[in-house]
Amino acid sequence: MDGHSEEFILTDPISTTSGKIRGFKDETNQVHVFMGIPYAKPPTGSLRFRPTVPLDTPDTERICTAYPPSAPQTNMPFDTLMCVEINYQSEDCLYMNIWRPAPATTDNAKPVIVWFHPGACLRYKKRSFSISM
Repeated sequence: MDGHSEEFILTDPISTTSGKIRGFKDETNQVHVFMGIPYAKPPTGSLRFRPTVPLDTPDTERICTAYPPSAPQTNMPFDTLMCVEINYQSEDCLYMNIWRPAPATTDNAKPVIVWFHPGACLRYKKRSFSISM
């Protein structure tokens, strides 16, 4: 799913320290999906090359249904064979994507997988690794 052209059934709002977020229900994979959740202020302007700054948006509700732009990457040979989207990049790239089992419950603890990208920001984008792989 690319999160740009489909209609979704939104999840109930989830409260975080940075405001509320709503994702969508992926019935096929039986998960709730939250894409493009910002975890810090954009590292642009005076915040570029500085430690991250927490968001101060407790009253904001975000609809998190689309992959955010990837971190800036260089144009490489064979880009069409890689998964780089040269035209969908931004320095404003401090976002995370979350998939959780559906239906959401608080009754039982669930396993959590945390995936850190391979690094170097050379050839991957946020949608390179998804729950449907």
